[in-house]
Amino acid sequence: ALTLTSYSLPLAVSKLVSARLATGQYKNAYRVFRGAMTFAIAAGGIVGAIIFFGADFIASNLMAMKMSTLALRVLAPCILIVAILGVFRGFFQGMGTMIPSAVSQIIEQIVNAVVSVGAAYVLFAYGKRIATVLGSKEHYDAAYGAAGGTLGTSAGAFFGLVFILFVFSMFMPKYKKMMKRERKIGHKEPESYRNIFRILIGTIVPVLLSTTIYNLVSIVD
Repeated sequence: ALTLTSYSLPLAVSKLVSARLATGQYKNAYRVFRGAMTFAIAAGGIVGAIIFFGADFIASNLMAMKMSTLALRVLAPCILIVAILGVFRGFFQGMGTMIPSAVSQIIEQIVNAVVSVGAAYVLFAYGKRIATVLGSKEHYDAAYGAAGGTLGTSAGAFFGLVFILFVFSMFMPKYKKMMKRERKIGHKEPESYRNIFRILIGTIVPVLLSTTIYNLVSIVD
């Protein structure tokens, strides 16, 4: 699910943004960003909803681990967050800077590590108490512990997104001035979103095909 919605987005966005900035098309570069963000929210939202609401089916039938439903539901929002985060990272990479991406990744991994261990520890004990109260032999401890570990992934992505949103809000006033300057010079006509989506999907699909097939091999096996 992450492969389908996120992994190829930073590459595609950075390529399309840098190509337009190279010829001074600041407005069109921003339109690429907005088009990619629309795609990320739609794709990430739909796939995240499928994972969340279809967690029972996926856990029971595809993974043959019924109690992993809880971990899947905790992970589902992460798909949308990572998709949005990928667009921001691609935009800054297209601008020629890796600093926001690098720092957000460091924040993401630190939060991921801390929350994963802490939440897994707390929820594992909570699951154990549930099993005791219910007198059940089901592995509630492992199920809740796994959900806690998965919570770190979502929390890390969320805090990475918060940081990059802060950087983006600081950068936008300067970028708006660049777009106004371009308007005064009388640059190229605004690019249609249809064309942007066509190029974006054409850039993403080859990466998607290779990574999806690679991941499907282990699932089929």
